[in-house]
Amino acid sequence: MALAAEILQRAYASARTRWSDLELSPDAFRRHAERLNLDETRLAARADDLFLISAVLEGIPRAVVHLDECLERASAVTKRVDPSPHFIDDVKQEVRLALLTGATPKLRQYSGVGPFIDWLRVVAVRAALHLKRSDHLRPTRNPPQAVFSGQEGLQMKAAYLDDFHRALEAGFHHLSVRERTILRLHFINGLNIDRIGVMYGVHRGTVARWLVTIRGRLFDLAKVQLAAEHGLETADVRSLYRLLEPDLHVTMSRLLKDGVVNAG
Repeated sequence: MALAAEILQRAYASARTRWSDLELSPDAFRRHAERLNLDETRLAARADDLFLISAVLEGIPRAVVHLDECLERASAVTKRVDPSPHFIDDVKQEVRLALLTGATPKLRQYSGVGPFIDWLRVVAVRAALHLKRSDHLRPTRNPPQAVFSGQEGLQMKAAYLDDFHRALEAGFHHLSVRERTILRLHFINGLNIDRIGVMYGVHRGTVARWLVTIRGRLFDLAKVQLAAEHGLETADVRSLYRLLEPDLHVTMSRLLKDGVVNAG
């Protein structure tokens, strides 16, 4: 149903006050609200949640930071399934990937029926139960170990490094123009967070969070591809991530210098 311009403007203004650090355009907010076919009551009740989600889907880095804060709160309920920190980290990773990646990111499914944080808790609990069932059902095998060192580490790196590079390259294409530009400024032009902050008119801490978020998204996307190609479970992929993480700077610099990914 088409929403009246005045109602959309009111909802946008209210949510913009809540998320004052997110530069989301009124048109982007309108498109998201209209895609969900919301009625006026639901739009008014969930404007703040819908604004944040729209900003995330538009690729605004600061919005992803806020989303991660929500996910941190929501994932606390998974302690009832398994209280171990590693398990909770796995759940957060699985949910984050489901929300942000794929042909149809799950985040697009939130339609404003109830608070977003409650919806997110349900998604987290379902992911936790699925992971727990998978742990019980999967057959015994010999996965990569949690810590690699010496010759074993060299062998694992040789086996997976090329695939890791390709997965990162694929992940680059999911980044926004702004995110790719920030990576170029940092990795190719050698600008530190202070200088990038001056260019964008933001605090150095904001730039630092942008870089952390961008790197997190790249690795999340790369880990999904590695898991799909090699049939690895979450714990296995985390082990590879820890092994290959030192190559991040070299890999991203090469991709950006070679022009594999344009800044836009």
